[in-house]
Amino acid sequence: MKQEFAEKLIEQNRKNYNFLSEDFAKTRAYPWEEMKELLTYIKKGDVILDIGSGSGRTFKLLQGMDVTFTGIDISEKMVMHCKKEYGDHALKPTFACQNAVSLSFDDSIFDRVFAVAVLHHIPSYDLRLKAMQEFYRVLKKGGLVLMTNWNLWQPRYITKVLKNGVKSIFGMSRYDVGDVIVPWITKRAVLKRYYHAFTVSELERLAKEAGFMVERNYLFPQKGKSSYLNSRNICTVLKK
Repeated sequence: MKQEFAEKLIEQNRKNYNFLSEDFAKTRAYPWEEMKELLTYIKKGDVILDIGSGSGRTFKLLQGMDVTFTGIDISEKMVMHCKKEYGDHALKPTFACQNAVSLSFDDSIFDRVFAVAVLHHIPSYDLRLKAMQEFYRVLKKGGLVLMTNWNLWQPRYITKVLKNGVKSIFGMSRYDVGDVIVPWITKRAVLKRYYHAFTVSELERLAKEAGFMVERNYLFPQKGKSSYLNSRNICTVLKK
């Protein structure tokens, strides 16, 4: 994928989430079970960065714990929502507008980095790798990245992913293999959101190239035994 097109997709996603901020806050008000499982990696006193903080559901999950919390999001309206919702909280969380591929923080200052439903929105391998390298840079030695990515190999989306992949292979698309556009339908508009359909092995390769050790990397099942057909998300725990 060309850099110019990738940057255009990032900007489009930013505009989409600004437009969707109110709807998103209503539909993502409560943490997923996957997020609750990742909570077991948090300890008292941790300094936490939440990349793609959205409507603040990660903070909502952590607000009863003794942690230092910073949330960032590319959407200005999402950040405004979090400041309004949690600005007076006793933990004094910080929320700011930033891009995951270019973080403003110093090196090695966070114990844990959350990236819930974030990396799959970043177009092109180069930019995804750059984001992962940024996650690595701001983590303390021994720190963890706690990440989820949407499993788009479910029956509902797999046909679209495969069709787009064929077009990409034969040079009929500006998108890369594994890329897909998933609409968000509202009463006001139908918005096209970019996603990359990761596999477990692809995430592992990317993490290792960024310098991480892979602690866990698995499909989180909706019910029964985990597989690409019945899992909602891929959960990943990485160590610096």
